[in-house]
Amino acid sequence: MKRSEQPLARVKATVPRDRVDITLGDGSLPQVGDIAEVDHIFTAPSGETMFIVICSSSDGSVRWVADMLETEIEAIPRDQGRRD
Repeated sequence: MKRSEQPLARVKATVPRDRVDITLGDGSLPQVGDIAEVDHIFTAPSGETMFIVICSSSDGSVRWVADMLETEIEAIPRDQGRRD
């Protein structure tokens, strides 16, 4: 799937810091309202559905990457996505 076709999601809950990959991105942390791309879907050890979510700046650089629960994000149409 091309990057321009990846689903978008809006962050709707605070994500624990231990689920943010601090080795990627510019050091930013996910904020409620951030728009990001869903990169992978996986099952957590607890059995919950989780997503690897990547938030990029308008210049394409990565702001943050996090593992998020299904309840922490909401899907949005690509035409509603924005880049900060």
